Amino acid sequence: MLNSFQHLQKIPEPNSGQALKQVQDDGLEMTSSSLILLRKVPKTYENIVILNQLTRSITSVGANDQEADGVTTRNDFIHCYTIVRKELKETYYWLRLLSILNNVLTKQIDYVLTENDEIIRIISSIIYNTQKKH
Repeated sequence: MLNSFQHLQKIPEPNSGQALKQVQDDGLEMTSSSLILLRKVPKTYENIVILNQLTRSITSVGANDQEADGVTTRNDFIHCYTIVRKELKETYYWLRLLSILNNVLTKQIDYVLTENDEIIRIISSIIYNTQKKH
């Protein structure tokens, strides 16, 4: 059902153009896979609230990632990627809650959680290495 994220294990040197492009591609893939998965979630009152929050946080990841790609200063880049990391962490929370409330989808949600966590680590590394160069 979900796309494979095996290439996450082969991320190039952080802060290289290739690494940033790959992170963008991985984020887009995770976002689209998550949104497709959300279509399968039963539309209970609780789930609808979570789905709305989750949709906002997951789509914000890509928007802020694209904004970071167009900034002109290192501080703006760090700021945008810090927002990306925050949105990924919020997405992680909502996915965990959704998984708890919807046991039928736990395996599929856990897969996305794993990929989300991996992207958080990569983004954190990019932020750290960019700050080190300051």
